Amino acid sequence: MRGPPSTTCSHRERRLDRRQGLRKLWLEFDDQDGGRPVRARVQAPARGPWLRVTVEAEALAQGEVYLLHRRGMGDLVVGASARPDSLETARSKLGPDAYEICSVPIIR
Repeated sequence: MRGPPSTTCSHRERRLDRRQGLRKLWLEFDDQDGGRPVRARVQAPARGPWLRVTVEAEALAQGEVYLLHRRGMGDLVVGASARPDSLETARSKLGPDAYEICSVPIIR
């Protein structure tokens, strides 16, 4: 009997992402602020709540990533990008009152 599928990326997937100009980041959340994303890391954090997202490689050069997330307790991250304008289109379709765009710094 096989176990659940692995949650890690294969080397092949990582190479393909880099060729396409994409990078994986790990978002860290603050427990005191209602679960809001507070920073992004290039490597997985040792502990605490986190979420892996894929963004354009230019986000690393800028040092920040923009996130589209639903407002409220336990913010649900819907998208991540190096440019806020690409997320604004999705936000207008989802409902600007329920969703917001914020930026978080990338920690190397």
